[in-house]
Amino acid sequence: MTQADLEHLISDSVEESLTLDYKAADSLGKTDGKKREITKDVSAFANSAGGRIIYGIKEYDDPNRRHLPERLDPVNGREFTKEWLEQVIAGIRPRITNIVITPVRLDSGELDVAYVVDVPQATTAHQAADFRYYRRYNFESVPLHDHEIRDINSRSEHPLLEVGFRIVLETVEVRSNPLGPSYRNRTARYESCRLLIAVHNAGTRLARYVSGFIYVPLELIREADLPHRDDQDEIDGVAVGKFTIDNTTRDVVGTDKNPLGPTPIYGPSWYSPIHPGTARRVDQIILDPEAVTHRSELSLSWSVFADSAPERKGSQRVVTIAVDDRR
Repeated sequence: MTQADLEHLISDSVEESLTLDYKAADSLGKTDGKKREITKDVSAFANSAGGRIIYGIKEYDDPNRRHLPERLDPVNGREFTKEWLEQVIAGIRPRITNIVITPVRLDSGELDVAYVVDVPQATTAHQAADFRYYRRYNFESVPLHDHEIRDINSRSEHPLLEVGFRIVLETVEVRSNPLGPSYRNRTARYESCRLLIAVHNAGTRLARYVSGFIYVPLELIREADLPHRDDQDEIDGVAVGKFTIDNTTRDVVGTDKNPLGPTPIYGPSWYSPIHPGTARRVDQIILDPEAVTHRSELSLSWSVFADSAPERKGSQRVVTIAVDDRR
């Protein structure tokens, strides 16, 4: 990493995420409280998917831009050395191996630096200096529940699956000619909103057989795509639709002749394994674009199984889901 790399993060407005966190210079301090906060943040990354913490970049104070980098905020490299930061992080128990701390010299002053801390994903739960366990969630470090600690400790024994979402907004054109070939085609445009669903294997074991459920508030689903009544439920007072996901796939083995064009012929389904450290898209759900925009306080929930691993559950607020706007 160089100063130019850090400046690109700022100019490109690269937002914080599960695996990226920006910290202003005053995040480093020699009080017990500041040191505890450092161990809390680093252990949370290790207990989650790993990632990168950059000490020396300040975020915006504006709540609407809170997780975007505003400017470089130099750290005093003489007062806070790389060795000092290593000693603070060494207070995490058990000690995290393979952490890489890279000092980046800044041209704003002779002693000015930023520290890029690369944290690997752990195979056992790590405890911060306040004797608590943390993980990354919605840009923050939050305490782990007991079952989450046990999940982390089993990373070396079972697949460890996480469900992720992405929203794709598109303008779709549909051409039709209902009056016959001698009449001009009609073109209709409508807004499409697709919820893409992917399963990520954060463990160290191959996930051979994956199945689970996605629970989507009915308010977010287009009326034409509402699930059958048997697949509707209620979670915390919110009516939801239950959608099944798995890692099965089917190969195209040929095509069938059709007056409207060739139709693919599919072979038998088979399970496509999810390797450690990789993700696989498993399904998509059509949502109501207007409802997604105006009901962002709602959440999606999920439950997933893999091989002999225990069930894993989670949820994510709609407002935190990445949006790919292609309109």
